[in-house]
Amino acid sequence: MTQTELSFAPVRLGKIHAAKLERSPRLQRFLAVLSQHPEGISTLDLQHRAGVCNAHSCASEVRANGIGVTVWQERGIYFYKMEQQK
Repeated sequence: MTQTELSFAPVRLGKIHAAKLERSPRLQRFLAVLSQHPEGISTLDLQHRAGVCNAHSCASEVRANGIGVTVWQERGIYFYKMEQQK
């Protein structure tokens, strides 16, 4: 078996285990940086400024806490921005 082969079938469990926003300094930093960049910010800049490793995971957790985050790609670079609150 090579390193890329799995000896089991991956199972999608559905709902993620998201941290609660009020108890997560990591998610609070993520949102603070997004709020400073209403036009959007690249993955690299977001991760560097917020001190997080996985912007996509933070975005999923923030969404699970009821805050919208938009992600899009331009020329192979992903960008994030917080959706406007209604």
